[in-house]
Amino acid sequence: KTYNRVFDKFGITTKPRALLLSQIYPISRFDSLGSFKRRLGMAGDEVSSGDRVGWNTGTGSKLCRCELYIWVLDCIAPLKNRPDSEIGQKLGKFYDERRARFQDSDGWKDEALTVEKRRITKKVRELLKSVSPSFDIELQNSLKLFEAVDAVVSDQIKPQKRGFGNLIIGQTAGYACRLLFKELKRALSLK
Repeated sequence: KTYNRVFDKFGITTKPRALLLSQIYPISRFDSLGSFKRRLGMAGDEVSSGDRVGWNTGTGSKLCRCELYIWVLDCIAPLKNRPDSEIGQKLGKFYDERRARFQDSDGWKDEALTVEKRRITKKVRELLKSVSPSFDIELQNSLKLFEAVDAVVSDQIKPQKRGFGNLIIGQTAGYACRLLFKELKRALSLK
């Protein structure tokens, strides 16, 4: 009953509730938030190298991760479907803040352009060092290249914006796991 009351606060329906409960019962076996999130497939392990930045979801239940993703997409993302509870409002606010930061702002585009320009500048300098008989002509060509790069890079970066939707949903699901862990621990300690 305690678990169901907590799930009600989150607006988690029967199917995801049953799946999550099968993975986390009893909550006492989890000594940390990290182990709880790993069990639900929501803990990220960084696998970055050089210029490449990435995350693996690591171990855990892929079904739970998918179910949490769908729950955020169906119940938290749309304003009309959000649970009318304190936790539902927290999750909605968290989602809205992330969405505003990533989707309603072009700051991500400026940052990506700056990184891409630095990379291209480095390549142009290397090319100029290797072929320097007519430095002035190549410098003029490289300036023309920079003008063309702005247009090309802008077109290449635009499709990346679509990927932020998945990031926002994943971050919201991770935040929901944190809240769920705290709420379950608190509710069961009061029992």
